[in-house]
Amino acid sequence: GTGYWCEVGVPPADFRLGTCAGPEVEAKVLSYNQFWWRLYGEWGGADGSAGKLMRAHGPYDFMGFQECADVNRVLGDAGMLNSYTSYAGRNAVAIAWKASDWQNVSVGSVDVAEDGRHQYYGYREVVYARLQHRATGKMVFFINHHGPTPIQTAGGFCGPEATAYNILKVIAERAHNGDTVVLVGDFNARAPQPEFDTVANTSTLELIENHMNLLYRGSVFGGIDNFYTNCATAMETANLGLGEIDTLVWHRGQMVYGGSDHDALTVTVRL
Repeated sequence: GTGYWCEVGVPPADFRLGTCAGPEVEAKVLSYNQFWWRLYGEWGGADGSAGKLMRAHGPYDFMGFQECADVNRVLGDAGMLNSYTSYAGRNAVAIAWKASDWQNVSVGSVDVAEDGRHQYYGYREVVYARLQHRATGKMVFFINHHGPTPIQTAGGFCGPEATAYNILKVIAERAHNGDTVVLVGDFNARAPQPEFDTVANTSTLELIENHMNLLYRGSVFGGIDNFYTNCATAMETANLGLGEIDTLVWHRGQMVYGGSDHDALTVTVRL
């Protein structure tokens, strides 16, 4: 990003996002790209298919949504509107957390990247919340990202380095030492493929993985949906896919499951 708005410093090779402290807490996390223009724009929500998929596998402690123009509509379809608190950024990125278990300490959104000129939709952000577990006091920094287009290693206009390091910078400046960090999102960057990559650290994901631990990776579009942490442990992972029979609906003469072109992904973590 040198010379542009997204210019950012390079972290040392051994940079890590603090150490975790406090009691252990189990939490279930969801990441779900809603495919809004098709599922809600053209299909009118397909009888709440995405919400039905969420409800069938919930409840969740934290949820991150990408391509989500109205998080309250999604929560309403899932029967979760009255039990979750949500926060939305400017660019169809949103988060929600279970209000009975987690108290909001701070929330915000920050632009970290920009789309490439030949597939341009604008700036790309992270949306975050610093949350405290009501029963134990455990602190979590939950952050959600929708990466720049086009889908590749290049990280949009800013490049993979600026995209990855700006995400890390937001966490480093806003989380506190002792917080467990959980980063989710559709990064619009393919997973590292050492057997094919001729230049080291070319992917946004690979750069993030130099400084955070990968918890889980989805399968669509080369693995662009991911979960990362500084110190949480994955206890259980699940790709909910598009084929859950309890979320099946008829829409305009065809069968629709979750309705997105992304799988809904969940990870149960030990914080």
